[in-house]
Amino acid sequence: MKIAETRMEDKMENIATKTAQLIEKFNAIRGKSVKEIDIPFWDVVVITASDDAQREAFQLQVFDKLQRKEIPSDVPYHVIADPEGPKIGSGGSTFHVLEELENMYGDILSTLKIILIHAGGQSQRLPNASVMGKIFTALPLGDPMYQIIDLKLMLYLDLIPRMGPGVFLAAGDTIELFDLGDDDDNWQFSNEGFTALAHPSSLRIGTGHGVYVVEQKPRDSAKILETVECLEVLQKPSIDTMHARGAVMQGPDQQPFVYSDSAFFFTHDVVKTLIDFYRANKPIQCEIEAYGDFLCALGPRATIDYTNCTANAVTVPESLVPTRQKVFHALKGLPLTVIAMNVSRFYHIGTTKEYINHFCSDQVFSKELGLSNNVFSSAFNASSTISNGTPSTLTNYDVKEGSNKVKTGCVMHSSYVKGSFIPALTVVEFCNFETPVKIGENSIISNCEYLSMNTQTVECLNIPGNVFLHTVPVSHKDGASYVTVMFGTNDNVKKKVDRAKVGELSLLVMNLEKYLKLLGIDLDVVVGDQQTEISLWTLKLFPVVTTMTSSLATSLSMLKVLNGEMSECTILKDVTVWLSMKDILRTKDVNTMLKYRNKLYKKIKQSLTY
Repeated sequence: MKIAETRMEDKMENIATKTAQLIEKFNAIRGKSVKEIDIPFWDVVVITASDDAQREAFQLQVFDKLQRKEIPSDVPYHVIADPEGPKIGSGGSTFHVLEELENMYGDILSTLKIILIHAGGQSQRLPNASVMGKIFTALPLGDPMYQIIDLKLMLYLDLIPRMGPGVFLAAGDTIELFDLGDDDDNWQFSNEGFTALAHPSSLRIGTGHGVYVVEQKPRDSAKILETVECLEVLQKPSIDTMHARGAVMQGPDQQPFVYSDSAFFFTHDVVKTLIDFYRANKPIQCEIEAYGDFLCALGPRATIDYTNCTANAVTVPESLVPTRQKVFHALKGLPLTVIAMNVSRFYHIGTTKEYINHFCSDQVFSKELGLSNNVFSSAFNASSTISNGTPSTLTNYDVKEGSNKVKTGCVMHSSYVKGSFIPALTVVEFCNFETPVKIGENSIISNCEYLSMNTQTVECLNIPGNVFLHTVPVSHKDGASYVTVMFGTNDNVKKKVDRAKVGELSLLVMNLEKYLKLLGIDLDVVVGDQQTEISLWTLKLFPVVTTMTSSLATSLSMLKVLNGEMSECTILKDVTVWLSMKDILRTKDVNTMLKYRNKLYKKIKQSLTY
């Protein structure tokens, strides 16, 4: 199959137009009851969580969004946590969710259109999403400002009328933009089995995703969208395997491409099959993936061979291969229809690099989604932020450095002082700065606050480049306390070593041994009793203090020592509690974090309406 060369670039331009129309449509129903709107919407919205603590955090945020009228109301929003025990993956989570839904809705379940968004997990590669959840990641879009959850509810609006009752399964850290063509095009999701969305992707991208092998027969190549039969699904295949299995197509520029996976839909007949399987095989004791293990069982050419491939598995318990094989036999023979979205793009926002790139430098993504570099943020005269005077809003976020205008980076839900400098490749979110800040390139500054301590002195906070800072309230025996997570934006927080090699871990462009020596921190304090699988995620690197301001100030003092601007960080001598990111997720105080953000929301809202 060859996609038409003529006007394909023009068709890609239509993605921006179609997305703008979807945004307008969703904005019209934000905060309204589904009983009042004439746009088809989901009967049930389900968000998964990895445990009860994350479930509670998600529920609080959904409640806040309903209170602020940011999402449609009078529709059930269920947050369902994975059962206690070993990780069960998105597939195991799907089993559990479906059983829970049947327990809730009984026979009515088979009449409902349900969106299931998998949002559990620690988001280790994007730590500013770890505490509140990747589904609530901020986006530089909309008023009120969008989060991923808003985008998910918006993006699929035009798909809902084309599907019958069933479950539409989507990931919580991806963005799919597409043109569906004319509204009168007569196509539907299949009324049996699975229907999957597919996107033209490079072979390199295909090596990290599921790849659909579809029939290579003549068809109308000018179509924006095609419904095709899928022969088999390859999971993270090599380029040689793609060629050998017939997955490689020829693009309009004569370049090879494959159809990669994203969201998919399945009917209630499949729901029953999955529930029956779960009840016969629970508890699931291994990670089963909705994409890799469900979809790879489908298609006339599917074989059981993939169940023995464990190269991509994080852990390989004894039950993994046998459970995969049982899933294969349960789903084998079910039909899989692929909707080839020939004019579409697929984006992933799951790492600090992707976060900065998509929000600050990817002009195609920015244009297609209609992003802005200034969303729900305001800047004030320094004097007005220190007192209770009327704030002065900065409407032009270009600031002058010398004689040149320097475009700021991405600023979301933040308040800061005029004259602050935020460079083009830096993201600032949920921050409240009452003194000017100057931030280096390639940084992420999240949920940080610095209140002015002296009404007569306005200092400048200097935050270096390539730094990740994220302040989190935590529960402590002495009351609410704060900790600022500090990594380099290029640090590998997941790399694991044994205790003997812990000093070799890299943190902020130096090995951990040097880092600790410069700051005068005892290695035993940081490592504790860990012996194996030690990572930046599990090391107690972050001091606990009493306020958000002192927490940020402590981190900035530490950075000055590391950069040779100070000889020592004396404040660390008074620190008695150190936490790791793993500890922070266990002790996080979501209520306090939401109170801070809501207070900041009101401050910004007042300034923008003044």
